[in-house]
Amino acid sequence: ANTLNRLDMERRERGYYETLTRSSRQELVDDSQVEDLGWVGLRETPVVMRTEDIRTVTLAPSAEITLKGAHLRTNQWGMRDREYTKAKPEGTYRLALLGSSHVMGLGVEEEETFDNQLEARLDVESFSPGNEAYQVLNFAVGGYGLLQMVYVAKHMTPQFGPDVVLYFIHPGEVNRMIDRLRAAMVDGAKLDQDFSYISNLLKMANAEAELPPDEFRRRLLPYSDQMLNWSLRELASAIRDQNAIPVFVFLAFTRKNFEADELGQLSEVSNDVGAIPILLTEVYEDYEPDHLVISAWDDHPNALGHRLVADALLRELKSTTWLLAPNGKRPQ
Repeated sequence: ANTLNRLDMERRERGYYETLTRSSRQELVDDSQVEDLGWVGLRETPVVMRTEDIRTVTLAPSAEITLKGAHLRTNQWGMRDREYTKAKPEGTYRLALLGSSHVMGLGVEEEETFDNQLEARLDVESFSPGNEAYQVLNFAVGGYGLLQMVYVAKHMTPQFGPDVVLYFIHPGEVNRMIDRLRAAMVDGAKLDQDFSYISNLLKMANAEAELPPDEFRRRLLPYSDQMLNWSLRELASAIRDQNAIPVFVFLAFTRKNFEADELGQLSEVSNDVGAIPILLTEVYEDYEPDHLVISAWDDHPNALGHRLVADALLRELKSTTWLLAPNGKRPQ
């Protein structure tokens, strides 16, 4: 009875994007919305702070709240993660994660997130004698889309010297990219020179923030292939510029998987831009969705869901052993 059909999912997802346009964190959802959704939006909590760039918000450093029934703490750098030095310790191999709320781990405890489970298991299992330790740094922020992650890859991850950067792609990537672009524009984001290509597409499409969400999306959809190709190319290039390996992880949602044509398009573009693909499209298939979510009204993965992702991701990384080696180089 709790299983949602595709129309229900699209309605819920659209409603979520529309909440991203709120410019004031003081504008809390009312009691009826909290009861229906089971959560207050991340952006309406003290754990985020405003930015003027395309992200519009980032996680505040050294903040603590309880959200979705779980403790949420940020480190000194504003990541939902453990404390790390900015400089990479000698003998350490770093993996950086780019994503939104499913990767950030909303609704589960810190030790239950798949990135922390992965880090613990990488440290236990020896993959290369040249590495004394592995660190998995989580740069994910709830509400981010592809364009926001391009910004993070250009400006944030290079400060930490990652060896590999994994970008997590979910079903509905194109629509989410467009919807979150509009949300950022409504929230006052300034598209700087890094995003001049996107600014030009907006002008060509005559897509302005004042338009209703459906009309904004309708006008941009004819340009969506160009936007997707440019964004993934910029992302992969930014990762390589910091001497890291770009990896694109295709991760299903707990209640929604990729359509065949969408997966084919994303895979083709990923290959064109030289990213390493990792398919986690079947990670949840042996379980009923109701057993994988943090609540009947919230589809973020629970502790079991995160464990399944950690298991699957570790298997894929082990099958591509050169990714986990010092100065890993893609075989020719």
